[in-house]
Amino acid sequence: MDIAEIDAFMAEQKTLAGPPPEWQDGTRPGELSATWNIADAVGIVRAQLRFRCPRHSPQFPSISVVYRGNLISRLDIVAPDQCKLNPPGAAALGLPPKVCGSHWHPWTDNRHFVLSAGFGQVPYRRLIPPQVRRLPQALPWLSDQINLTIGPDQRGFDVPPQGELFP
Repeated sequence: MDIAEIDAFMAEQKTLAGPPPEWQDGTRPGELSATWNIADAVGIVRAQLRFRCPRHSPQFPSISVVYRGNLISRLDIVAPDQCKLNPPGAAALGLPPKVCGSHWHPWTDNRHFVLSAGFGQVPYRRLIPPQVRRLPQALPWLSDQINLTIGPDQRGFDVPPQGELFP
């Protein structure tokens, strides 16, 4: 896949296609997932937001940006004391060696890694603002970062209510 095609996709204005998705059992045990299509500027769907939510920790969902089946960015809401190391070379990108708390893996920081290693991982991470602690806050924040327009009827998407997590 052409990296310039992804660069162009990330730079262009996009919209979420349709109403909020339904949560369903994920491919991993104990996990829920939801997928929301992204339409480009002319209405063609080539990408998705893929949401994951552990049933035992619904306060820690993640949002992956997937373009033509390939992971290109991800936002992870995690506990403030959960720390991850950035790979070697992080300093050259202006990134800290270690990130604690909720973070995202932007395409701009990971594109060179993907160029050399191929798709599948986006290891470089940045902190997100500390006030972004829940999915209804994370989705608009991420959308602003990737030029994704969210309609008024699409706002408020959240993890399922507690009663729906344990059928």
